[in-house]
This record gives sequence, structure tokens and C-alpha cells, in this order.
Amino acid sequence: MNENIEENLVDVRGRAYGVELLIKKIDGKLRWSAGYTYSRTFLQSTGKFTDEIINSNKWFPANFDKPNDLNVTMNYLFSRRLSFSAAYTWSTGRPITYPVSSYFIGNMLLIHYSDRNKYRIPDYMRLDVSLKVSGNLRSHKLANPHWIFSVYNLLGRQNVYSVYFKNENNKIKGYKLSVFAKAIPSLSFNFDF
Repeated sequence: MNENIEENLVDVRGRAYGVELLIKKIDGKLRWSAGYTYSRTFLQSTGKFTDEIINSNKWFPANFDKPNDLNVTMNYLFSRRLSFSAAYTWSTGRPITYPVSSYFIGNMLLIHYSDRNKYRIPDYMRLDVSLKVSGNLRSHKLANPHWIFSVYNLLGRQNVYSVYFKNENNKIKGYKLSVFAKAIPSLSFNFDF
């Protein structure tokens, strides 16, 4: 909406580093994998003018900096036609900038914010499960049908997607926004060709 978009852009430089680990078991009735990632992403403003300086030119976490990420999957084969799967995921919450104080100058409410991305929204956790029932698995068939019953976010965790702040009667109030904050069951019918 701004006709002078260059007024909203600030030059920054970044640095990122991390490590990923994965272990898995891919045969037998019980198959599983566990993966962990530690990664960091930081930014630093490089502007020369005071309006272009963020955090006094100190490094700060980028909006997508989530240091910890853990994924665990499990699949148990009861038979060739019946299997149960579960997937658990956990990650550090995204960085966020909070209002830390407010004050009036005349009749105008002014808000003072923390350093850029100094805080984090709550950690993200989710458990998904599914049960797969296969049809007749004869060879030389054009297609093999499968019924899959699954539940997304089995524990109904209210994972915070975003935090926003509103001025209500000259008081700043924070609100957490969750997406899919309930368990969501589904039933699907698939074919393998």
C-alpha cells in the first residue's frame, strides 16, 4: 500500500548455523525414526541512519529462528493389511517482540517495545495417529485399496500460531491465536497403483 516501499525496507546481514541428527529403524514389525535439529538464524541491521538501526545494531533472532526441532515417527505392522502409525513433533516457539510499557504524552498513548524478537511464543507440540486397513493385497491387481482413519493433533493442544496486541481502554492486552486447537479426525479411502 505504501507508494515508497523503500521506506519500509531495512538492509540487514545474517548468519545461520546448525546441526541435524537422524536415527531410524526401517525393518521388522516396529519401524521408527527420530530426528533432531538445532539451528540458529540471526540478523543485524547495517543501516547508517538512525531510522534504519534495529536493536542498536546488535544481532537478534530472525522471525523464523526456532532453535530446537524434534520429530519422532513410529509405524507398527500388525499384519500385511493392518498397521498403526504415530508422529510426534516438538519445536521451540518463534521469536516475538512484546510491548513492555506504555505511557501518555498529552492524550496520546505511546507504547515501548522490547528489543527485536527478545521473547518467544510458547513451544509447539503435536501428536498425530493413524490406522491403515488395506484391502485384498493380491498381486497382479490394477489397484490396492486402503482405508485410513487418522487423528491430527490427538491431544487437542492449543499451539500458539501468533500473538497480537490490542489497545483496550488505554490498556495493552495480548491475545494468543491458535489454529486447529482441537483434535481433527479424518477418514480417507486410497488406492495404490
